[in-house]
Amino acid sequence: MKAIERTIATRFSTAPFLCKALHKKGHVERSVDIIRRKAFSCCINFTFEEAIEHLKKVLTTHNKNRLEEERTYLLPYPGKYETAEIRECFVDKYSVIFYLNNKYSVPDHLVGRYICLKAYVGEVILLYEKEKIATHKRLYGFNEWSISIYHYIKTITRKPGALKGSLALSQLQNDLKEIYNKYFKETPKEFIKLIELIGSIGKDKVLNKIYELNSNNISVSFDNIKAIVLRKDDVIDDNNNAILMLSTYDKLYNIGGKAV
Repeated sequence: MKAIERTIATRFSTAPFLCKALHKKGHVERSVDIIRRKAFSCCINFTFEEAIEHLKKVLTTHNKNRLEEERTYLLPYPGKYETAEIRECFVDKYSVIFYLNNKYSVPDHLVGRYICLKAYVGEVILLYEKEKIATHKRLYGFNEWSISIYHYIKTITRKPGALKGSLALSQLQNDLKEIYNKYFKETPKEFIKLIELIGSIGKDKVLNKIYELNSNNISVSFDNIKAIVLRKDDVIDDNNNAILMLSTYDKLYNIGGKAV
């Protein structure tokens, strides 16, 4: 808990509090610890998010209007302070990187490459050539795995039979896992295509189309899902064109009298 408190206090310690103590070297060096005690000495039963909100309230009460008074003495905003540990990690043959006893997946085309890891208190961000390639919730256990099925599309396309007992499937969101078990358990290749489609247009849109097929008693298959996704866009365009044409005809008929 103390580590979380120090991290939060470092992130949110404000300039007025520090400016007041610029002439006191010891006070400046211990400013984070002072803020932490002021905010958390009364209670430690916080989640990380609750602790952030509590600290904001404490600092607002403490600083009051001093920020505006001291704004002219402050340096320009230097940008976001990265409270993260940064490391270079190797992607092994399972398309994961190892960090502090736990493993996190990356896209499988990066096997054998080195990537950049930025570990925050609540999440782990992975980058390759300065581009974000994955985000995971940070794990604090021992030998735990955080796996995204979207990182293994290339692999499971070549070996669709491996999907059934894979860790990637077991860590899939419950709604997608239910769709797999209900409609695609015997056709893993179609489910892989469905995952690719979700990656390109979004999960919510695909799930809505599946529910639409169900409500109309149409079989749920990848071809039907893809067809209704594409057809839906076409229907919208056709409807717009039809409305425009009907409006034009309506004006023409009204010029000369009533239509028969």
